[in-house]
Amino acid sequence: MKFASPLWLWGLLALPFILGIVQFEERLRRLRFSRFVSEALWPQIVPEWKPGLRTRKTVLGFIALAFALVALARPQWGTKEETLHVTGLDLVFVLDVSNSMEVEDVVPSRIKAAKHAIKTLLERIQGGDRVGLVAFAGSSYLACPLTADQNYLLETVQILSPKMVSNQGTDIGIGLETAWKALERSAEESNHPAGAEKAVTSPSRVIVMISDGEDHEAGAVAFAKKIKDSSTRLYILGVGTEKGGPIPVRDDSGTLRGYKRDTAGQSIVSSFKAEALSSIAAAAGGRYFNLTQGEAEIDDILRDLGALNRSDYAEKKYVVYQDRFQYPLGIALFFLFLEISAPLRRRLANRKKALSLIIGLLLLSDGIAGGARAWADASLPVYLENKKGLEAYKAGKMDEAKQSFGAAQAQDPTLPELDFNSGVIQLNEGNAEGAAQAFQNSAQKGNEDLKAKSLYNLGLALSKKGDVPNAIQSYAGAIQSAQQAKNAPLEADARKNLELLIKQEQQKKQQQQQQKDQKKDQQQKDQQDQKKDQQQQQKDKEQKEKEQKEQKEKQQQQQKKDKFEETSAEAKKNQFNSKHLSKEDAERVMAELANREKDLQGKLKKQKGRQQSNQKDW
Repeated sequence: MKFASPLWLWGLLALPFILGIVQFEERLRRLRFSRFVSEALWPQIVPEWKPGLRTRKTVLGFIALAFALVALARPQWGTKEETLHVTGLDLVFVLDVSNSMEVEDVVPSRIKAAKHAIKTLLERIQGGDRVGLVAFAGSSYLACPLTADQNYLLETVQILSPKMVSNQGTDIGIGLETAWKALERSAEESNHPAGAEKAVTSPSRVIVMISDGEDHEAGAVAFAKKIKDSSTRLYILGVGTEKGGPIPVRDDSGTLRGYKRDTAGQSIVSSFKAEALSSIAAAAGGRYFNLTQGEAEIDDILRDLGALNRSDYAEKKYVVYQDRFQYPLGIALFFLFLEISAPLRRRLANRKKALSLIIGLLLLSDGIAGGARAWADASLPVYLENKKGLEAYKAGKMDEAKQSFGAAQAQDPTLPELDFNSGVIQLNEGNAEGAAQAFQNSAQKGNEDLKAKSLYNLGLALSKKGDVPNAIQSYAGAIQSAQQAKNAPLEADARKNLELLIKQEQQKKQQQQQQKDQKKDQQQKDQQDQKKDQQQQQKDKEQKEKEQKEQKEKQQQQQKKDKFEETSAEAKKNQFNSKHLSKEDAERVMAELANREKDLQGKLKKQKGRQQSNQKDW
């Protein structure tokens, strides 16, 4: 078995994580509900709710999604064999890559214009046609055998250059012969393909040659007649201008180093031989076109190629896997229908009884100041002690209030309202540490409204402690909880205190930054002073070295002067002095000897020089 689109299977890895998130969210729902009322009372308050129903519905949906992903991956098993008949014609491009094709009498050059024409033809011929490529100069070679991969041939064309044919010159006949032999071999292989039950018909054969027509060898016209006899269609595209141009010489990096010269040192001008190319095309029964910049002649060639017979030259057999996505898709739809039909709540037998129970609990609950939670699940003594403490707090009797809150908390330490009230008393007494701990406990256990009030008071306690960063964090949490509890006044107070703390913190940071900048400026000033001292020392040192150097140069000049005077005196002493030969006669004798030696070297050089060959290599 295999998958046609296996990337969809990666989605299966994400399903466990998504399922975990859904289950985590479900546990949070139950936790929030348990804070509202004891879990033991759930069947009486919400009798139609059953936790397992939601989980079962979620699991069914995920199973349906998993099988849908498998179906999108397109599982396949079982194979069948299909036969494809390949129809087209065989076309071989023959490209002149001699040095004369580098001439730039057409824009950008002859060879680049020829390559662009081949690219245009490749983009517009039919997909079933096979194409090949022959490159020639003084010799030729099959650069790309016949293939249906037109992109590969185009890549081969782009890398062709005169440097890829070592034997330079231009022999059009050998290029046509190499192309014709390639077509003949392809015809033999097509008539007797390996593994075929019967021979297939050979496709039509076409040769498209692009050259400047500067042929240095004979035989092109004779071989063109042979092409005509073999029923091969020949198209010739001539590239160049009548004026012609010099042949540039470039290095490996493409930089122009000059122009090609003959043995006499004259610049070679490559001419365009349109008449020669036209006669070759006529001998082959083909057509000749001048390659223009607009390439309108390409349309004429394509029309002729479209009229040629395209035969079945090959059969390709493919093993095709059968799609089986229907099975996982059917399973996915089955589980999807189950998920849709699965109830989220169970039926309630007596809705009126449950409704009366909820209303009764709400009527018995009593909201208190300093707490934001209903007291339905608290015991009566705890409720009374807390109420007594609140009355004492309102009357300003802090000791009595503290005692009452402590008694209530001792009876039921789980109530977050009691932690909140205890924190308020400790905050008034100045015990910021104890108040902060009490407010943290109430924020963790209370609902959103009580959590907002606890975080607000926690911010006050932390501010008194000097813990500004945590105080800012507490006020931010209070704002968020107040928004969820829709307590706008508390949210406004928390924002106000938060802004004050942030301003104080910013002012503190500014002061610290100013001190830091001042210290940095002082360090920079000290460094600049030190640098100035070093520069002055270096300047003094350079001045001293300069003076020493000047002194030394003066001494050397004086020594040279003294030595020159000594040499002049010695030269005067050793002047030419002969009783038999004067100084002028001696100079004439030496000049005559030099002239004779020069004439002798010239004669030897002429004897060694030979006439160089005038062979054409373009």
